[in-house]
Amino acid sequence: MSHIALTASPTVVAFHRGAKQWSTLFPSSWRSRGINPSSFPNSTRKRLPLRFFASGKNGVNGGVVDEISETVKAHTDFVWPDNKKPRVCILGGGFGGLYTALRLESLQWPEDKKPHDKGISRHNESVASQKEVFAQGSQQLSQKIGSRQKNKRDLPVTSLPKKGAFVPRYQISLETLVDSSDMATAGAIRLLDMEEDIFGYSCTETIGKEDLEHIFRHQELGVGVIHTYIRFLYDNFMRGNDQLSNRFRFVSSSLVNKALICREPDSCREYLVKRFMASSTNNLYLWPYNSGCHWLLLAIDPLKEVVYFLNSIDGEWTNYPDMKQLVDTSIKVFRSQRQARVPRTKSSNITWIKVQCPLQRNGIDCGYFVMRFMREIINMNQIEIPITYFDEYKCAHYTRLQLEQIKEELCQYFIEKRLII
Repeated sequence: MSHIALTASPTVVAFHRGAKQWSTLFPSSWRSRGINPSSFPNSTRKRLPLRFFASGKNGVNGGVVDEISETVKAHTDFVWPDNKKPRVCILGGGFGGLYTALRLESLQWPEDKKPHDKGISRHNESVASQKEVFAQGSQQLSQKIGSRQKNKRDLPVTSLPKKGAFVPRYQISLETLVDSSDMATAGAIRLLDMEEDIFGYSCTETIGKEDLEHIFRHQELGVGVIHTYIRFLYDNFMRGNDQLSNRFRFVSSSLVNKALICREPDSCREYLVKRFMASSTNNLYLWPYNSGCHWLLLAIDPLKEVVYFLNSIDGEWTNYPDMKQLVDTSIKVFRSQRQARVPRTKSSNITWIKVQCPLQRNGIDCGYFVMRFMREIINMNQIEIPITYFDEYKCAHYTRLQLEQIKEELCQYFIEKRLII
């Protein structure tokens, strides 16, 4: 029979000093995931007694007994009542059940002590395998996605508990899937097809483990994540909606960025002009521009020759002379090719408008701000962007929750498209 030796300190203060030792029994990772150690059932045959030893010491150990009797030491290894493997019952068929099953599978167990786990779905009260548990979780996820598409203007708030802080459920689920797949190894990648309607040409976007880690750890984002979110916007807002798909278009950050503008300016200009020539009516081209260490957004109306400049660090477009020169030159070439007549006073001037958009308060959030800018612009369904930004989204800074909502959409999309498994 095994005993756990603790101490009952004579004062409350001493008990708190023993909190460190208590946390070694029940790790903080359990508490952060909402796991209550008391919820684990004891064996039906034998109960594990919990003994408390009183101690009058109030030393640095918080009164925890450093030495226990030889009788207790002789029974430190727990022996199951029979020779069968331990059995763990996982109640629930959602991603919580999936995470628990995968976590148990990933732990290191002695060869004869690895538990045999079963998942029980509350939906039909039947025993399900891990694959069935995942399928049920995917079905629940699809139902949530379908309900959200009825009102696409709403950001996902299903991850907000009634009482407490934000819980990034899709991020946790996606991270679990990554850890249990080959994406957990260095060098593993996934490919995402980008249709011609998105950037004006067909291509394949590469997503690596480091891209996903940037999302999970809230780090600076690469072009793969930005383009994946653009694909999400196209699939969930524009596909099947002629008004939105004809009004908003995207410019590829892979073909036009700081490095390529300096190295191959002609190819960048040719791509932009070709993209603009696809316009039949007034279009707004959304271009996430990477200056090498910072993301900002340009929204270009080539027919009206207006460029909206959205920079989350409050910089001026004059700080990016190569980018501005490329845009101005491309619009002028576009004007010439469509043989447009403009007043002499405007012939050499392109209208640039600095939008008073929300500003970031650190050096990391620029990519997340750009993704939210694009979503809000499409959501408003307007070609013209007010100088003071949209009243519905006007604020000095985005909160962390507003950025987490964008990340939740992105992680939900990865799961929905089954890009990891």
